[in-house]
Amino acid sequence: MTRGTGTSTDHVLGAPRGARRAPHPRSREADASREALSQFDRLRDIAARTTDEATADELDGEAWGLVDRQGPVRLSFAAEALGVSDTAVRTWIDEGALDEVEGERGPRRVTFASVVELREILDELRAAAQDRNLLSAAVRRLEGESLGGSERLAESTRRMRSGTRAT
Repeated sequence: MTRGTGTSTDHVLGAPRGARRAPHPRSREADASREALSQFDRLRDIAARTTDEATADELDGEAWGLVDRQGPVRLSFAAEALGVSDTAVRTWIDEGALDEVEGERGPRRVTFASVVELREILDELRAAAQDRNLLSAAVRRLEGESLGGSERLAESTRRMRSGTRAT
């Protein structure tokens, strides 16, 4: 409430005193993406601690299924999730490390899956104290992992090399 005016910047005009505005759609979208990322992390953590390999594989599959069901995310969320600036995210889109979703109206977006995949690589690089020039290190890692048989990473690497983006 603003002192002396009796108004609150969050008060909804015409609503009873104390009513608050509904969260902005952008914040609801970011909250849903944060929750999905948190659930992914929990499932992966449980899978890592599980001694039964079949159960661990099932949990891992559920985690990646959750990722695949998520819609595209704004660049600001990608930057937050990756711990980098919006400018870095734009550069990584241009370099093919993140898959931009084209054809949608409104702000630029990237696939949730590409954010999660890159975040895992960046977390490993940072844990190994290889956080100088993360883009080059991440691209090298993506290329190396794509050679190991992950179809998701292989496709991403093919797009990086050709300079095309996800549609």
